[in-house]
Amino acid sequence: ALIGEFGSGTTKIPARGGFTNKEKGVIYFVVNRFQISRMRTVVHNADPRAYITISDVADIYRYEPED
Repeated sequence: ALIGEFGSGTTKIPARGGFTNKEKGVIYFVVNRFQISRMRTVVHNADPRAYITISDVADIYRYEPED
């Protein structure tokens, strides 16, 4: 849902619930401050029980090795 709405990639990290011990996934996604409200709506529509954490990012660097 996030990729389709925002046109940028996500990173999915395998995780295990600390309380339930069930396998879960953590999706890492970066938006700017003007996109936070829309991101919350998209996530809630896809999974109303999802946890969302929001933190400031000082810088983003993308490494792209040469072929």
